Amino acid sequence: MEIDRYTATLQIPTRSWRLYKTGSLGELNYYQSELNQIGLPCFCQSISNINKIKVYEVNSVEIIENQLKFIYDDYQVNSKKEEQIIINLTDINNCVKGMIPLFELTVNFNSKKNKIEKKKSTLDYIEFYDLHSIINNSIFRFNGRNYQFDNDTNIDQKSNTAKEKWQDLENNLTTKISPEKVWSNFTSFAQGVIEFPEMLKEIESHIHLFRREETVWDEAFQLYSGLIFLQSKS
Repeated sequence: MEIDRYTATLQIPTRSWRLYKTGSLGELNYYQSELNQIGLPCFCQSISNINKIKVYEVNSVEIIENQLKFIYDDYQVNSKKEEQIIINLTDINNCVKGMIPLFELTVNFNSKKNKIEKKKSTLDYIEFYDLHSIINNSIFRFNGRNYQFDNDTNIDQKSNTAKEKWQDLENNLTTKISPEKVWSNFTSFAQGVIEFPEMLKEIESHIHLFRREETVWDEAFQLYSGLIFLQSKS
C-alpha cells in the first residue's frame, strides 16, 4: 500500500467497514491474501457480483403464519408493474438499516463577499431497511418514502406520524424474522465510499426516488447492502 506502519494503524477502522482501494480483482485478491496472512481481516468483491443480486422494492408486506408476502414494484423498460412473492420467514438471513440524504441546491447571499453563492444542502433523510434472503439470491428493500403504510394491516392504527409507522414496521419485521444480524453502520461506510464516485456509477442502485440533485448515496447503500449479502453468502 506504500504507507508506513504508524499511518496504517491510524487508518484501520475499529467499528465499521471502510473501502480502501478499487482496481482489478486479481490485484485486490493479492492484497487480501497478504493482509489476511498478518491477521488483518479484509475482503474484496467484484461489482458484477453486486449487480447480480435481485433487489425487490417492496410496497407492502403481509406476515402469514411462517411466511412473508411481499408486494413489490417490478420495473420493466419504461414502465413498472406491481407483483408479489412469498418466502419463508426462516429464509431471511440479515437486515440492513440506513438513512439516505436528499439534497437540494440553495442560493445564499454572502454579504462579506457581496455575491450570490450556490450550496448543496440536505433537504431530508429517507430511511431504508433491507431484508436478505441468500437462498433466494434476493434483497427485499423497504423505504420510508415509497412504502404503502395504509396497506399494511400489521401497522398500529394508533400510529399517526410516518416515523411512528416506520418504527412499527421495523419492530414487526425484526420480531418475526429474528435475523442473524442487524447491520446499521451505513453512514460511516458511505462517508468514505462516496469518495469513489466513478466506481459507484457502475453499480445499479435499485433505488427510485425523485431527486432535485443527483447523488451517489443510492449506489453507496446498494454497495453496502450487497457486500453484506455476499460476505454472508461466502
